[in-house]
Amino acid sequence: MSATSLYPAQSMQRRKINNFTMGARGPKPTPTAILKGRGSWRGDINKSEPTPVLEMPDPPPFLDMAARAEWDRLAPAVFEMGCLTAVDGVEFGMYCCLLVKWQETRAFLKTNGETYVQRDKLGAIMKIVRFPQAETLRELQADIFRTGDRFGLNPAARTRLNVLPEHGSHMNGNQRQGEARKHKIQAREAILRV
Repeated sequence: MSATSLYPAQSMQRRKINNFTMGARGPKPTPTAILKGRGSWRGDINKSEPTPVLEMPDPPPFLDMAARAEWDRLAPAVFEMGCLTAVDGVEFGMYCCLLVKWQETRAFLKTNGETYVQRDKLGAIMKIVRFPQAETLRELQADIFRTGDRFGLNPAARTRLNVLPEHGSHMNGNQRQGEARKHKIQAREAILRV
């Protein structure tokens, strides 16, 4: 039996070439739910993609009080959009922790500024140095935007999804896709009648 049949998920992620393990090439594949939400025909290609249960996850135990407050503020809205499932709790918890860390870093920089004066032993100014928190803030912002895209938490990410607001999140992805197709067909028929 080959290694690819024993570990099919791993074989899709990495390839061995000349005894060197390489990562998968190209961009990460778009999840089927997002493809279906966009109305793409490619949403019907992967029939074996796992689909998690659409239920509100419990907050992970590693959240502190501030991160838990972010969870309580954001999780219900993200769940209502249909972008938070039972298996996403840990990743969404990490997103909440990133938000708190960003807020703390921003508060430090607001209080102390982005730079400080470095002096020599005699007290003379040697140079002006940036606080490391300034770079940390930039990195946290990038991580927040990247993680937020996965949950539809910015306008650009939401424009890639086609969720029908009048039907709410009680519908699963297949039902939303069917409704979206029905509306597109009705719109085309209305145009053809004119």
